[in-house]
Amino acid sequence: MELDLTTVLDTMAVGVFICDAKHELVALNHTALQIVGAKTIDEIRGKDGRPFHFPRVRGEDGKPIPFEKMPFERALSGEEVVTEMELFEDERGMTMLRTRTAPLRDREGKIIGAVKVAVDVTKEYELARVKEEFIRQAAHELKTPVSVIKANAQSLALDTPPEERVVQALTRGVDRIDGLINSLLDLLDLQGGLFSFSRLPVRLRELVDGALSRLPARAARRVHVIASSDVCVEWDEARMRRAFYAIIDNALKYSRPDTTVEISLTSTDSIARLEVRDHGVGIPAEKQSRMFEKFFRAHAGTPLDAGGIGVGLFVARAIIAQHGGRIWFDSEENRGSTFYVELPIEGESR
Repeated sequence: MELDLTTVLDTMAVGVFICDAKHELVALNHTALQIVGAKTIDEIRGKDGRPFHFPRVRGEDGKPIPFEKMPFERALSGEEVVTEMELFEDERGMTMLRTRTAPLRDREGKIIGAVKVAVDVTKEYELARVKEEFIRQAAHELKTPVSVIKANAQSLALDTPPEERVVQALTRGVDRIDGLINSLLDLLDLQGGLFSFSRLPVRLRELVDGALSRLPARAARRVHVIASSDVCVEWDEARMRRAFYAIIDNALKYSRPDTTVEISLTSTDSIARLEVRDHGVGIPAEKQSRMFEKFFRAHAGTPLDAGGIGVGLFVARAIIAQHGGRIWFDSEENRGSTFYVELPIEGESR
């Protein structure tokens, strides 16, 4: 059975654009026409000998792509080009595309053209934007009642000493919810490119103590801090405290109740260093490369699952990286893990 190539291409749900070695568009399918809002190939083919290109194509940053950096131009130079986001703007608005462009070669390997495959992901990104906005609004709405509960709990602690233990437990629970909300907001700011910092002088030990203050008393008693340095740093105090808390909380979650977590604080003239060592379950070797992925939890769905949503270490790494630092770890299954953080004392941005 002989198949017509045009018929095959027109059945595809992705846009296919093919140009020759002179940059002239020679073929495209029905989906490609829909993407660019044209009825025939002649409406978008180069005219008067000008090379074919889309004058309204923009990069992920929203800026027009120079002709020499267009995917077709790069493919005709032998490069395979993958773009997570390519924007096409016309009177209908902005169409978001995920594209892959590759050179076409003859049997001798000579480049005779290029082909681009484009997937319209406009609805996918719009849905993601709506979800993100919902989470952001929900998080902000949650912060108000949390603040009210915390304020009243603190007031109760002052007025009724016999109930102080209960009130403290309530306050810690509210702090944990507040921390989760802040982690979600940090995550959304990261994804939206809105991550900003307010750097003020603060002592390294003060940051660690602030992170420890959010822990239940029983858990905090298991933490031993060895501070050979209490250097004054210039970091975003609130965000760095959340980063430290995420690392320490992770160590406590996955270590046995009868063991300790040791925190070591050291520094040089320019670098502050934090080490958090636990004697817990460790991280399986095959999962270690994913530890800083968003929503990843190494022990999810196992008897060792300690809960959480898997954003703590992801956000912690982002905060540390934004301050010009780095985080890494060593781990051995059934023996424990050590997380290391190194940061420039002056909080250099990246």
